[in-house]
Amino acid sequence: MPGEAPLEDHARTRAFDMSRFAFDASHTDLSSSSGPEQAWPSSPTFRASQQRPAAYDLSRGSEGSHHRPARDQYEQQSAYEPVTVEQLEHEERQMKESSRQQAATYFEPSHAPRDSLSRPKKPVQGAPVVQGISLVSTHELPDRFRSIFSFPLFNAVQSKCFETIYKSNDNLVLSAPTGSGKTAVLELAICRLISGFTSGSYKIVYQAPTKSLCSERQRDWQRKLGPLDLQCAELTGDTDISQLRSVQNATIIITTPEKWDSVTRKWKDHQKLMQMVKLFLIDEVHILKEDRGAPLEAVVSRMKSVGSNVRFVALSATVPNSQDIATWLGKDPMNQHVPAVREHFGEEFRPVRLQKHVAGYQGNSNDFAFEKMLNAKLPEVITKWSQRKPIMVFCFTRNSCVETAKLLANWWATKGPKDRFWSAPRQQIVVGEKDLRGESAASTKMAARELIQSRNTIFRRCVPPRRSAGSRPPRG
Repeated sequence: MPGEAPLEDHARTRAFDMSRFAFDASHTDLSSSSGPEQAWPSSPTFRASQQRPAAYDLSRGSEGSHHRPARDQYEQQSAYEPVTVEQLEHEERQMKESSRQQAATYFEPSHAPRDSLSRPKKPVQGAPVVQGISLVSTHELPDRFRSIFSFPLFNAVQSKCFETIYKSNDNLVLSAPTGSGKTAVLELAICRLISGFTSGSYKIVYQAPTKSLCSERQRDWQRKLGPLDLQCAELTGDTDISQLRSVQNATIIITTPEKWDSVTRKWKDHQKLMQMVKLFLIDEVHILKEDRGAPLEAVVSRMKSVGSNVRFVALSATVPNSQDIATWLGKDPMNQHVPAVREHFGEEFRPVRLQKHVAGYQGNSNDFAFEKMLNAKLPEVITKWSQRKPIMVFCFTRNSCVETAKLLANWWATKGPKDRFWSAPRQQIVVGEKDLRGESAASTKMAARELIQSRNTIFRRCVPPRRSAGSRPPRG
């Protein structure tokens, strides 16, 4: 077409003009393989940029024939050489060794000042280890459960049981000394149950042998678990009809073996309640060998036969055959033939070491007379071993406890302030036992009278005597 001719001429003219800028080795003093005598820069990058492939000269025909030796040399240098697997593995090992040396050099202990920013940070130290057991932090628990525990780390007994009690549903038998933190293990079991049942359609039963222990546990757990919307109710022989409604609405029922036995003996009448029990906590399980062990054994066997998939946690400080109890409870409802998890801790885990002293006395056939004789020996034992520290006396019966308390109160009252082995009470003591109210009031009055006398003596020593107006010395 007429309009296309100018475009073709313009294209040819542009192609011709671009060819003037093409590289031609024949018109220069350079070859495709520049020698060392050239006056160009000698950097490796520049030398590599000046190299041209062999096909470049071949495409120029006879014009590049006089450069054939240099072209042959370049072709020999650029020939492909296959790499073996051994060479690749050797290069990979060298790279790894070089990286490891660089990392070791970087993390080498530095002697720079502590405030130097170039010094690498120290790694976080591990958890403390006590008796060969790594202590578990309370931060392993969710935030809502941390308020139950007022310490940052669980002790050795609690840390050893943490995996079983909080991260599984297996039954547990724990034997540990008094004061080693067994109650926190029960609280971990409660936290495990709460995290598994979000609907709240469950109940927890805690059994203790005495009503005083039940009352103490109810007050403590109501304070700790109340913020988690868990209600604790006490169900003992002292519970009247007006308190039964609170027991029905409570999540944690704190009771004795005898009371729970009487409630669940006709368990079909309370089938809904029995089916809701998912956690059964047994404190002082060693009472199985005593006369009161029969109700506890009956209660546990009844809860196992109901079929509510209940979990058992049994605690004791003095049980000698914890393995037999673990075999009796079983690992879980589906594996009754497998013993429960058993943890036994010796006296070395007691927070306060005990010194044991045995004093033997000749007894007689009359137990009551022998008990009175032991009461008479108490002042001697306290004088010899108490070291003026707090004293605890165990008595077998309530009457024996009252008689022992009277004896100690009279003994304290007949001694002088310097000869007494414990200090007087600072405030009025409320005593529930009628027989001991008189003794307590007399001791309190005597302590108050002695305190007033001692204060008067100190006042007389500190204040100088007054002088009369006539004996005043003259002013000079």
